[in-house]
Amino acid sequence: MKRPKRARLGEDVILLGILPRLPAKALSRFKCVSKSWHHSISSNPHFIHLQFQWACASPRLLFKVEGPRAVQIYGDQRSVGFPCLSNQFNTRLRTVVASCDGILGVLCFNRRPSDLYVANAVEDQQLELYVGNPVMKDWRRVPKLKHSSVYYPCSFGLVVDVKEFAASYKLVVPFSVPDVSPSLDIYNPVTEYRFEVLSSDTGSWEVSKERIILDGKVLLDRRTVTVMGALYWKFGADVLWFDPKEECSGLLPLPSGTDANEKGRIGEWDGKLSYTTIKDGKILLWIMNKLSWSVMHSVPIEFIVECNLGLFASLYPKMHLKKKIPWRILGRWLRVAKPIGYDGGGVFLFSIDCITFTFDLKTSRACYLGPHANWFAYRNTLISLAGP
Repeated sequence: MKRPKRARLGEDVILLGILPRLPAKALSRFKCVSKSWHHSISSNPHFIHLQFQWACASPRLLFKVEGPRAVQIYGDQRSVGFPCLSNQFNTRLRTVVASCDGILGVLCFNRRPSDLYVANAVEDQQLELYVGNPVMKDWRRVPKLKHSSVYYPCSFGLVVDVKEFAASYKLVVPFSVPDVSPSLDIYNPVTEYRFEVLSSDTGSWEVSKERIILDGKVLLDRRTVTVMGALYWKFGADVLWFDPKEECSGLLPLPSGTDANEKGRIGEWDGKLSYTTIKDGKILLWIMNKLSWSVMHSVPIEFIVECNLGLFASLYPKMHLKKKIPWRILGRWLRVAKPIGYDGGGVFLFSIDCITFTFDLKTSRACYLGPHANWFAYRNTLISLAGP
């Protein structure tokens, strides 16, 4: 008796319907399957565009940087595969300083981490900044900053624009020029902030004409948030923003009642600028919509602990003594808890006693992530870099 013939998937269905849905790290290994797969994954513009669309639609991978020595994966398990960086650079020490749509900014240095902010380290070329796609192992060395001998940047902002299946990018560094006031008032100092911009089209740094005067008593938050092509930095009770495409900047006030010393974090939530803070024992998520803030989510920390009593009991053995929440410990948590900015996906990040947790709004499940560190969102893409 002849066996019935099994239906086989066509090559086009596999190449255009299945493979683009996979993470880029897995696709880089599938190049060895056949010549047609190798050609599609490596140089087919239509395939690369489909893979990028699926990567943008899937949850972002969350990874953290533990100092300059380690990069580890955490977060949503549906987004798998963060490329290893240790075998892509010759330097022993490296740290991720920016992430946008699968393109990373990686700072490599040969000195101690404490020397990161020493201008002489830059002058001696001990610091090297690279921008690239770790999946494609396509890296471009960034030239030296024009103002690096005077000011070392407090943060790096990265904006990626994907056109014609290649990524053009702009790297932005805000720097301060102190004492711009003609009358030196030691009680009310002011600081001028300017922006140094590197474009992949030119490959050189240029100082933007935009400048903004800020209160000299407040420090600019080093963490940069990219939303719809604009860069944002928390500055006390305001948000400093800069649009590298339109060459404009300004200040946005945070939600009313925000203290300049409040430990809130800005981030991205569903493609919009967000602000996460903890007040009265609740994690509040604000969303910027049409230049006004509105509360998107409000979750009591008490509710998070009640839904995940086993997790917190394993971290704090005193909770085993009672089958309910020890209110003294919870009250202490509410005083030391602080939010961590993240780019949505229905997940909160918050830290208690320097320990980071996630909380899923859909499942009410909390997860232990480990000690507090610098967190970044990442997408696996096959996009290559444009420009020199």
